[in-house]
Amino acid sequence: CIRLCCPFGSRLVKRKCIAQQGNFIFLEKMFGYINDSSRNENKKINELFLLIVHNPCQKTGYHWFNPYNTFFLANGSLYLSHYNTIIESTSYCLANIAQDKFIVNVCSDIMKKITNETIRHKGKNVFFPISSIMIVFSCGQLGVILSSLMMFIVYSIQPELRNIYGFILRIYSGLIF
Repeated sequence: CIRLCCPFGSRLVKRKCIAQQGNFIFLEKMFGYINDSSRNENKKINELFLLIVHNPCQKTGYHWFNPYNTFFLANGSLYLSHYNTIIESTSYCLANIAQDKFIVNVCSDIMKKITNETIRHKGKNVFFPISSIMIVFSCGQLGVILSSLMMFIVYSIQPELRNIYGFILRIYSGLIF
């Protein structure tokens, strides 16, 4: 079974379930699932699993995950690909945060165990993998800083560029770094 943090028609807002108008939508291709013996591509997730309303993380708090990086197993457990670990169905719940958007809330005590285990086995697991988007973003930021530094130096050294426009560009490039 898969647990929902809030009843149907409610959304999780600031750790509280608030009733909202509108229909409860469970997207059919939102989550991946793994079932070696009887995988059925034509069924939706809510047809394959029993959905119950229970928030197991009320007392301990929770850590949320993007649902697109997780997979449901046939027994309702959750596989976290970044941590290479399986979480039992009693230690997480799904929260509806918008009409068609869900997040996975994993109980904080379970997340502490997972992160401690990951830190202990640094060589075997990846703690927080760096995505290619982060690398491109970091390189872009570095390029902007170097370009603004170069512009600041050139406009400060060249005497013919020491006018009001050069002064404005030096202030602008100085603010970037």
